[in-house]
Formats: sequence, C-alpha cells, structure tokens
Amino acid sequence: MSIERDHLAGVVTALEDEKAAEHALADARERVATGLRAALDAGVTSTQISERTGLTASQIFYRARREPWAAEKEKKRAAARKTAPGLSISAASEQLGISRMTLYTWIDAGRMPTVVEGSRTYVVPGSDGRAPQPSEPGTYTAPPRRRRSGGQRGHG
Repeated sequence: MSIERDHLAGVVTALEDEKAAEHALADARERVATGLRAALDAGVTSTQISERTGLTASQIFYRARREPWAAEKEKKRAAARKTAPGLSISAASEQLGISRMTLYTWIDAGRMPTVVEGSRTYVVPGSDGRAPQPSEPGTYTAPPRRRRSGGQRGHG
C-alpha cells in the first residue's frame, strides 16, 4: 500500500506541476500577444520586432491577433453548447464509448433518437442529460438523413 501511495503522490504532484505550467504558459502567451499588439499599434515594424525576437512576420501577426480570436471563438462555442437541442455526435459517441461511425450506423438503423438542426445532427439526451442506450433495431424511426454524393454538388 505505501508503495502505491508513493507512486500516486508522485503522479499527483506531477499533475499539479503540469497544471501550474499550463497556466504560466497561457499567461506568458497573453503577455506576448498584448506586447506585440502594443508594439505594432505604436508603429514598431514587424522587421524591427523580428530582429529583436527571432519571430517571423507571420508568427508576429498570428500571435498578436490570436488571443482575441481565440476568446471570441470560445464564447461562440460556449453559446452553441448552451443552445444545442441535444448532444453532438462526438459527445454522444464518447459517452457511449463507441466510434462516431458506429453511432451514425445506429442512427441510420433507427436505434438512436436524433434531432437535425440545420446541417447538424444531435442525439436526443436521456432524462439524466447523457446519451441514451441504443434501442433494438427498428424500434425507433429516425428522420431520414440527407446524403450527397461528392459528384453531384453544385450540378443542378
């Protein structure tokens, strides 16, 4: 038992160190992005920044603009998760411990209740909010999924 505790204590410590390093890296990236934006706004050229930092021009512009885009993208994703009518295919397949392809096969076979909103398919969650267990084949009638073959796109 003490050997297991020693090993687990080491793992717990390493995980705490990893989490602290991830936070420090995120903070450093934010400081770099803020500094690059401030330098560019002040009129410092990308060539001057490149000479001092070793970053290429594309790295400079990517890093300077990345953080605002990432924050905006995460806000949109969070809003979409709150308004989704069910579980995404990825989330449902992960909860069920199966591949996405297997889940699509179950949906096509009528074993899983789904809702289609726009071009996205969602699995209707059970009362506990998790993906439901599949029913026997044919006991649930799924709405037909629209399929396109690659050669017919835009030809009429």
